[in-house]
Amino acid sequence: LQAMPFRPASLAVLRSTRQTGRFILCASSVWSRNFSSGTGGSQETHFGFKTVRAEDKAKMVGEVFSKVAERYDVMNDFMSGGMHRLWKDQLVASLGPVRGTTMVDLAGGTGDVAFRILKELSAQRPPPDHDPQSGPDTRLIVCDINGEMLAEGRRRASEQGLAVGGVSLEWVQGDAETLPFP
Repeated sequence: LQAMPFRPASLAVLRSTRQTGRFILCASSVWSRNFSSGTGGSQETHFGFKTVRAEDKAKMVGEVFSKVAERYDVMNDFMSGGMHRLWKDQLVASLGPVRGTTMVDLAGGTGDVAFRILKELSAQRPPPDHDPQSGPDTRLIVCDINGEMLAEGRRRASEQGLAVGGVSLEWVQGDAETLPFP
């Protein structure tokens, strides 16, 4: 048996102090890479049961997520026996989202974690010092590398009428290794 080239680490939540009013949520797994040298000096890795060039893998993974975007959460239900929903609820509860912050759901895909955060925020009042004329008091950004996953999330948010006054829900396509944020 070959060792798996990518090992999922624990679900990560990165949180700064409440005094700064900034939270960063990382709902994706962290992966370690194990590349081997192929012929001609190119790097090789694994994709399923195949050995592929390392530079081709990201495109191949992206194609898989593009194909399953509409069924992604159903697949998670099947593969985890529904446990992923409990894990995500626990993640949001441990984060303790509050109004007046900026939150980024990194590798947020279809936005299911962001939707849970919106539900938490809907029960809260805006910060007392916020002027509604200045725009939203809270930003919730779903960032994912896959456009089809984000499009599915946007569709679901619209279909479910997910909107909370004073909270800006934004969908940003971006690579977690080169974030499109300052």
